[in-house]
Amino acid sequence: MHYVESVSIVLLDDMDFKITGKEAQRIYQELNHQDFSSVRIELNEQVIIIPRESIVYIVFRPNRRANRIQNEIDQTWEKVFRLTGVKDDDDADWYVQENITYLGYRKVSDDPKVADLLIRLEYLQEQLESILFEEGEGHSS
Repeated sequence: MHYVESVSIVLLDDMDFKITGKEAQRIYQELNHQDFSSVRIELNEQVIIIPRESIVYIVFRPNRRANRIQNEIDQTWEKVFRLTGVKDDDDADWYVQENITYLGYRKVSDDPKVADLLIRLEYLQEQLESILFEEGEGHSS
């Protein structure tokens, strides 16, 4: 799971926070990549810190559309790497000119399939950005 639509945090005192949008995504990433002692929620220009001991459970609701598109992006990149023999290189700029694929200034393929895959990747990335933009800033309750 790469993207979430919302997160629900239920506390010992039965208080419940439901957070959506970018703030839910931030919390997901923060909690997913570290052992946490507290959860930080930014709400209406205020910051709420909830200690781990006060949390009964946390539920993340996946953003199915965004995750589906991200999986398709990942699979398409794997095809590009397989067809070109290039290893994953996040820093490089890929581009297509007249069905020839370049990585930086280096020609890596003249196979039109690779060019089509890169064009598809651009379309998928735009779709993903549109979905994430639709979510807006999100809110808490």
